[in-house]
Amino acid sequence: MKQKFSAVLCFVIIIFISSCNKISEHPDPINGIWECVGYGQQIDINDSLASFYDIYKTGRNLNFKINRIEFDNLFDQRKLASDSLTIKFGINEYDFFRVAPGSNLSQIDLTNSKDPLVNFDALWYTFDANYCSFDIRGVDWKKLREQYRNKLTAKSTEQELYVVLSQMLLQLNDGHVSIDMPESLEHEKEETLDQVDMMKDSVINSLNKKYLRKKVQYNRGIINWGFINKDIAYIQINDFEKLANFDLDPKLSTEQFFLEYEKRAALSPNYVSDIKQGIKKQMDFIFKEVKPAKSCIIDMRFNGGGSDEAALEVVSHFVKRKTNVLLKKVKLDKGFSREQRIVVNPSENYFAGKVFILTSPQTASAAETFVLASMNLPNAVRIGSTTEGIFSDILSKKLPNGWDYGLSNEIYTSNKGVNYEKQGIPADFRIVYAKDGLKFYKSLLQSAETGDLAIETAFKLHNSSK
Repeated sequence: MKQKFSAVLCFVIIIFISSCNKISEHPDPINGIWECVGYGQQIDINDSLASFYDIYKTGRNLNFKINRIEFDNLFDQRKLASDSLTIKFGINEYDFFRVAPGSNLSQIDLTNSKDPLVNFDALWYTFDANYCSFDIRGVDWKKLREQYRNKLTAKSTEQELYVVLSQMLLQLNDGHVSIDMPESLEHEKEETLDQVDMMKDSVINSLNKKYLRKKVQYNRGIINWGFINKDIAYIQINDFEKLANFDLDPKLSTEQFFLEYEKRAALSPNYVSDIKQGIKKQMDFIFKEVKPAKSCIIDMRFNGGGSDEAALEVVSHFVKRKTNVLLKKVKLDKGFSREQRIVVNPSENYFAGKVFILTSPQTASAAETFVLASMNLPNAVRIGSTTEGIFSDILSKKLPNGWDYGLSNEIYTSNKGVNYEKQGIPADFRIVYAKDGLKFYKSLLQSAETGDLAIETAFKLHNSSK
């Protein structure tokens, strides 16, 4: 599954609570139940705790609780009016409304239920209300309910429930849809080396060795960059998530580096901000260095996603003025919420040359957000294969029995309203890459010695533009 690091709703709600606490003169402005429009989530607040619930047609269940004191030092934009609220977090705006005690599903608590049918219904109704691409992906969700629910009874085992839910979700063929294997079943899964990741590392090392005069890297190769020649810069961004700068010991091995990175990320009071600051500082530094180049190759072929904010930070170095780059809306009942215009402000370190963006079927999620936004750049050309076609943030959920799962509830489109979900974004200069990850990396590794077709195509286009 590809990952998109989203402004997870829990962080949004935390900020919302703190903001309300600071701006309202009401003696008790935030105690009670608030519901987020289009996200199937409620927050129940009292003087000591904020309890986060996932809600659906048949009830609600607890996702997690946070001590009220933890909210006090967080702040973001907000608009509070009577019993409604709009806040902005990252590139997104979230709308809330107050829920009267005892109304809707606020009293039907299914937390800790192990009943397989209760858990099946919680997941099915959540997707039915919030998943945004049944039509695009050609899935009859009601028919799947009939097909898969009949395989379960109240006495079905955890393994039987997991298999049924997994098989049903596979029908969506969506890289942003997942259900995590429960801990009770993990002992049945043998750990194996990830051949795709190993092959990916080999491809990256081969390309950098062949083309870069002097490779510079950030966070152990999450970003690699340098000059191919005096006129062409090359920036390879392999992830939009592990971008925070935690000043880790440079003597650590790569494995130790990322273990320590994960520890720091888990302890961070605001990891979203850490990523934003890390990518901004690094991109400012890189674009100061590559500014003399006449062309810049941005290689997104190996990037499976992460933070949209990080992706748009890269785009900011290619725009001269404030630019609307894409539209976004949320599944709501039988339609969608209000449409949000996502804007990129220009960076001080503007790159004025030609931009060649390399894409593949492995270019997914936040990397596709970058590609979608780049369609507004008059000096940008896309080279490679069509991207994967998964754009939405992952809406993270928990079943009553505690299992985690995720789904897509947002639609991203171009400024012209074109939706590239499932179909992906096509290249201007097409190269046929295998969709299977292992086959894709094997083919690139085989051709790396003689010359990478996408990079060589960028050379030809650069020379012809002269």
